[in-house]
Amino acid sequence: MNEIRIDANGVPHLSSTDIEMKAEEVIELFNPQVLRHHCETPILSFIEETAQRYNVIFDPKRDLGSNSHGNKILGKFCFSPRAILVDKSVEGEPQQKFILGHEFGHLVLHRKSQVKKHVYDDVDISDVDRDFVTGKRVLSSPRDWLEWQANRFSSAILMPRATLQDALIEVQKTLEIHTNVGLIYLDDEAYNYRDFQSTLELLRSVYQVTKTNLEIRLSDLGLLIDVRGKSTKHISELLMEE
Repeated sequence: MNEIRIDANGVPHLSSTDIEMKAEEVIELFNPQVLRHHCETPILSFIEETAQRYNVIFDPKRDLGSNSHGNKILGKFCFSPRAILVDKSVEGEPQQKFILGHEFGHLVLHRKSQVKKHVYDDVDISDVDRDFVTGKRVLSSPRDWLEWQANRFSSAILMPRATLQDALIEVQKTLEIHTNVGLIYLDDEAYNYRDFQSTLELLRSVYQVTKTNLEIRLSDLGLLIDVRGKSTKHISELLMEE
């Protein structure tokens, strides 16, 4: 990436492509095979190795308490000393891997930023439930942008774009889905929804993330065309649209 511009609040200007490339650089550093074959990303070992190599504190079993609004803190990135902390309440829970990827994203993308104190409760980045919400959301504040970047990084490192479509094709073959192979076309037909849920379940078993994580990632990469509740067009028309 070229020199990254930082705004007045300490938020770096990063595009989706910038973040995808940075996630791939990290995977290449720790385990290039993750980009060669669809599989679970060993995010925990990535962070543990980072902690050892670069003198980063890592504690995935901390009681992080709540923020000033009474919301439970699930993950935290500290600037000095650098630390990735994850609340013990999510240990073994489905969302744990995404939270790990998110906090790792703050380290990779934001460790050199000087985030203004008014963006968070303190000088460190404390994350609650709302900060892990992905998909379509209004990005109206410096915090929103930082959290969007960390979420995009987590998605990219856990479900690499280099392997996801191939994994989708393999799953569709297993399920004997022969139309729109390599894409998911989802409308209001019950059989399409059933195929969609079956596809997510098998993909979930490959990447070990939640179905919600997968649905949003597929949509972000243009692999899911969801026209539920909309006036439908033939898929050939949809694919031709800019």
